[in-house]
Amino acid sequence: MSSIRFPTSEELSEIISTFEYIDTSRLIKIQLTSRFKDKVIFQAFKVDAIEKSFKELERKVKAAIPNLSTAQYIAIESVIYEDLNNIEEMQNNNESQAAIDSKRTFQLRKYVFDGKVYESILVDNKPYFVTSDDSGNGYSLEERIEVAGNTFLPKDSLTTVNPLPYKFESEEELEKYFVKARKETFDSLYAKVQSEFKLYVNVPEHTRVVLSADIIYSYFQDKFGTTHYNIFIGENGSGKNSALLVLKHLGYRVFYVTAATPRIILLF
Repeated sequence: MSSIRFPTSEELSEIISTFEYIDTSRLIKIQLTSRFKDKVIFQAFKVDAIEKSFKELERKVKAAIPNLSTAQYIAIESVIYEDLNNIEEMQNNNESQAAIDSKRTFQLRKYVFDGKVYESILVDNKPYFVTSDDSGNGYSLEERIEVAGNTFLPKDSLTTVNPLPYKFESEEELEKYFVKARKETFDSLYAKVQSEFKLYVNVPEHTRVVLSADIIYSYFQDKFGTTHYNIFIGENGSGKNSALLVLKHLGYRVFYVTAATPRIILLF
C-alpha cells in the first residue's frame, strides 16, 4: 500500500474533494473543491515530527481557506489521527527497507541501458521512468530499474523545483503528448522554440538563432564530447533574465540560478 485515502465527513466534503496520505513521498495531500478553485495542498508528514507537521499543515489549510472554522480544522486533524498507526507503520517499514537497499539504490533523472533511454517523470504526482516499449511504437512506465544487482529509482518528486520535473496529470495526458511528439521533427521543434523566444525576448536574430538551437541541443548534450557556453551581458532591462527563463522552461533539465558564486559554478 503506497497511500491511504482518508474518508471525508459531510461537513468536510463541502471543502475537500480528495484527502490522502502518499507514502512514497510522505505527503499529506488535500485537494479542495471547485468552490476553492480545486487548489491542492501538499504537506510533508513525519510521525517523528508530528507537531511540526500538523502546525505547518494548519498554516497552509487556513491560508487556503480563510473562513475555515475551528471545528472543521479539528475534523481534518482527527481524520489523520485515526489512521496514524497505519502511517507510522508504513514509514517505519520504508525506513527499514531503505536501510537494506541504500548501498545499492540510486536515484537518477536519466538512464540509458541496452539501447533504451529511461526518463524520470511524474504521472498523477507519482514518480516513474518512461521508456519505449518492446515494439518501439509506444511507451511503458517503470517504477524502478534493476540492473546487475543495482536498483535505480526516478529522482523527480513533487517537491523537485530545480530543475523542473516533467509532470503529467494522468497517463491519458502522457499518451496525448507521446502522439504529438511522434509528429515532430527537428525543424518543427526549432520553429516552435524560435516563436517562444520572439514572444518573450527582444534580441537580434543571430542571438535568437543560437539560443533556439542550444535548447534543442540540450536534449542531446550527452552525445557530444565538448560544449560551448553562452555569456549574457547587458544593462538592467535588456532581457537577460527573460532569456534565461525561456531556457529554463524549454531546455533539458536546466538548473536555473542567478548571481552564482564560483563554488556553485564549479559544482556543475
